[in-house]
Amino acid sequence: MTRVESPLSPDLIAKFVERTALECSGLPEDIAKAVQFLASDDSGLITDKILSASGGYQLSRALRDRMSLF
Repeated sequence: MTRVESPLSPDLIAKFVERTALECSGLPEDIAKAVQFLASDDSGLITDKILSASGGYQLSRALRDRMSLF
C-alpha cells in the first residue's frame, strides 16, 4: 500500500486523536470495512443514515461540551 502523507502536522494529528473517544486514528482499512458492511446484505434495513467512522470524535466532543456545563 502507498503511504499518503498528511498535510497536517504530527502535533495537530495527536491533538485530534486525543479528542476521539477511542483515542486512535483510523486507517484506510477501517473505512473499507464500513463500506463493505454498507454494501453487504447485513445492512439491508439501514436507510437514510450517515455512518461516521470517526473513532468517536462526535461523541467525545458532545461529552466534553456537556461536561463543561457543570
